[in-house]
Amino acid sequence: MSIQQINLIIKSPLIWAGLLLYGVATLIWFKLLSSVQFSVLYPLQSIAYIVAMIAAWYFFDENISWTKIIGALIILIGVYIISK
Repeated sequence: MSIQQINLIIKSPLIWAGLLLYGVATLIWFKLLSSVQFSVLYPLQSIAYIVAMIAAWYFFDENISWTKIIGALIILIGVYIISK
């Protein structure tokens, strides 16, 4: 990787936006950790898999098979059970 490529990466607004969003997400995570039990909060992160699957379908026209739908439902049921 050349100095010129590194310079382009450093000046990229998308890189800075990603870092900003990562920082905001970290602050939100810390705030949530102070008010919700970790054993409840951590499994809720698995919902990100479902969000990613839906985003891939919406933005990239990826196929969502019945096995993926069933898997997503199992994740949701698990999160529901753990949060009780």
